[in-house]
Amino acid sequence: MKNALLPIVLLLSCSAFGAFTSKRAAEINFASTCENITLDPSNAELTAECLNAAGNTLSTTEIALDSCIENFNGQLVASATGGFSNTCLDLTFTQSSGSPILSADCVNAADTALFPTSIDLNSLITNNNGILTCP
Repeated sequence: MKNALLPIVLLLSCSAFGAFTSKRAAEINFASTCENITLDPSNAELTAECLNAAGNTLSTTEIALDSCIENFNGQLVASATGGFSNTCLDLTFTQSSGSPILSADCVNAADTALFPTSIDLNSLITNNNGILTCP
């Protein structure tokens, strides 16, 4: 009898996890509730017009990407310590298929080479009631 219940328990667990992950993805996917997203490469600041939680008011909001992204050995990664722009050059922003991508050339830890790298900003930026934030 115990073995017969295992598939049901696993199915329910997977369903609950799937609901959690899709809810979290919707919270992080800021580009779905923001428009006119631009990057100022001189200060690594992202600007957008974002809807509030009610979904009816657009407001202009900005976020310093240095507070969310780090250069880890030549790769852009999400990090609360941030500061990537000090070791990366040629910051560019593109948005294709709804995914906002930050690209740059970043030095490795040994400071001997530049590596092209990019990060999907939807994976780390949130729209919190019309304000861009990073967790």
